Amino acid sequence: MDSDIQPINESERVAVYTVQHPAFKRAVDTAYNSIRHKYLGKYINLLRRGEKFILLSYPISRGGNWLYLWARAATLRHHGTDKASLLYGPGMEAWTEEFPKLASITAPSSEYTFFTRRSGYFPTDIEKDISEEDLHFFIREYLLSSESFSERLARMQDIVDENSLVINIRRGDYYSVPQINEVFGIDTVTYVEEALKKLQDTVTPSKIIFVSDDLQWCEENLSHLNSVAPCIFEKQGSGMFDDLALVASAPYLILTNTTFGYWGAYIGELLTQKLVLSPDIHQVIPEDARIYQSRPKMHRTHWVAVHHPEGKNWITGEML
Repeated sequence: MDSDIQPINESERVAVYTVQHPAFKRAVDTAYNSIRHKYLGKYINLLRRGEKFILLSYPISRGGNWLYLWARAATLRHHGTDKASLLYGPGMEAWTEEFPKLASITAPSSEYTFFTRRSGYFPTDIEKDISEEDLHFFIREYLLSSESFSERLARMQDIVDENSLVINIRRGDYYSVPQINEVFGIDTVTYVEEALKKLQDTVTPSKIIFVSDDLQWCEENLSHLNSVAPCIFEKQGSGMFDDLALVASAPYLILTNTTFGYWGAYIGELLTQKLVLSPDIHQVIPEDARIYQSRPKMHRTHWVAVHHPEGKNWITGEML
């Protein structure tokens, strides 16, 4: 699908984060976009008709982000509101191959013209933008319907037992790129230790299985958790979809701030999940954005929020 569209490379993706804009420029851009959408967009939309409704993703988006948009498209279709689809982006092939039904709500670029109705809104609030009923509908109909993924789940469910703990740790550019680290880089070791203490109020895990894009780092920095339960740092299966299946299969789950892990947890709600712990933050929000969140919007309200033992921000280290 749209093989002529070139994927954004990692340096281009990182540049989106590393190019800094002063607060004044952000304010001007925000005001301009507000006026453009409120007035100019209103009249342009009068020209846009038809049953097709295209959801747009940012070029830097990846699987976890795409799933929120696919879920919104499925929800709009399920409620008969719009014939919604997510516009194809490079890299989606792996997801539509693993979850074939996602292809039915993915639109090729040939269907996206000036006259096509569209939305760039990103449904980040998992409690408000997508209801629990709609979330579970999407997971059942579009993800768990996959024969391939069901087989992965069966294999991973043979690895865990009723008291197994899975810890999903995101590393990569969250820590290798200073500008991204400032926004997303939590104090992983302290956080995991604190989350595990909180979990032990409920259960002592029979074993701890790590899922990460850097298992070597996990072993080098978290092997002391063997004193709590035997730790498994070896990769289970191969590829990201085995990782997703393992996260989804976890009875007990400690997440870091990654949408990939969040989706594993959402899927797990329909399986044998018992308890999910997550940091009380997803990312640093600029003060001049004037946004306040009582919880990270992608976190489910029944997840157990883990706070810093010294009352600090997990990312900045500042006192709250």
